[in-house]
Amino acid sequence: MNFKQLIESRNDKIAKLKALQGIAKTRAITDEEHAEFETLTEEIRALDKRIKVLEAEERELVNTEVDKLDVSQELREFLKNPSISLRAYGTGAGNVFKASDAGAIIPKTLSDRIIEKILAESDVLPKLTKYSLTGELLIPKFDASTLSVAFYEEFAETVESNAKFDSIRLTTFRISGLLKISKELIHNVKFDIESFLISKIAESFRLFLEKSVVQGAPGKFDSLFTATTENTLTLAKKDTYTINDLIDLQAKLKSAFQSKAVFVMHKDTLTILRKLQDNNGQYYVLPDVTRGFGLQVLNTSISTTDYAPAGQVLYADLSAYGLSASEEMNIQVLNEKFATQHAVGVSIHGQFGGKITDDQAFALLKNKE
Repeated sequence: MNFKQLIESRNDKIAKLKALQGIAKTRAITDEEHAEFETLTEEIRALDKRIKVLEAEERELVNTEVDKLDVSQELREFLKNPSISLRAYGTGAGNVFKASDAGAIIPKTLSDRIIEKILAESDVLPKLTKYSLTGELLIPKFDASTLSVAFYEEFAETVESNAKFDSIRLTTFRISGLLKISKELIHNVKFDIESFLISKIAESFRLFLEKSVVQGAPGKFDSLFTATTENTLTLAKKDTYTINDLIDLQAKLKSAFQSKAVFVMHKDTLTILRKLQDNNGQYYVLPDVTRGFGLQVLNTSISTTDYAPAGQVLYADLSAYGLSASEEMNIQVLNEKFATQHAVGVSIHGQFGGKITDDQAFALLKNKE
């Protein structure tokens, strides 16, 4: 038997053992049932010895052959063990899970894969600047208009100016979720428990984070659809867009931000813009051949999000939005919470926050009210 088969066999025998224990609580057990109990106990002990040997062999390979270990099986054992409290560490030396840390070897971290999947499946989040931090980070902001630069004659005194410095404070706030998993899935060795966890956690966190970034959360996330008064335009007529509106919107950003700027909008707003045509019946919104997928207008990529305000179009260099995230996500198993439902709870905690680091990189076209 290989490692998985040993685990599966052990689980079957434990299930039978618990069934006999349940019978013993209601009536006296027969000689046959007692003999079966003794046999199962001995078989489980024998399997434990074999599993222990295989675990020891795998443990020796953790640092040299991490990719060859079966993460899903280790994770499954972790979920079944009520004494284990897993913490998914970040990558790097010293951060690989050791048996002494939690009673099971987790050779590949979940934290990085979850965050990677969160970013990969969003059309907006990957374009933000991600800051990995614990605590807070102050990003200096300098107002260039407060520094006077001019021509001077030889030996003339340079006139001082009161240059204005400010700072953007990036910090994180706890975001938590609770996932319920059937014990049948945990015991099923053919089910990829690791991919299931990563997929479910990442999808839930992505939706929550994207909504928080786009719409904002007071004191925690700045809204992406934010611009200064001078960088804000309003349609002349409600729901009536022209290509000139988009040209005027582009012109609001300084040259320094143009190269990485994109349009961001709701898919319903994009549907309206896709119908715009020139005098020859040619559509302005075209396939984005630079990326091989998606759409572009005025040689600029278009990103969509379901959380964009109706009728608004953002033109911005999204790298001027800082997404702060802790370097690790904490995962804890709650074995008792759903015990009566024959399920296990998985509690996930992450630390995130969001701030606009340069408001000059954002221009906004609003619908007429």
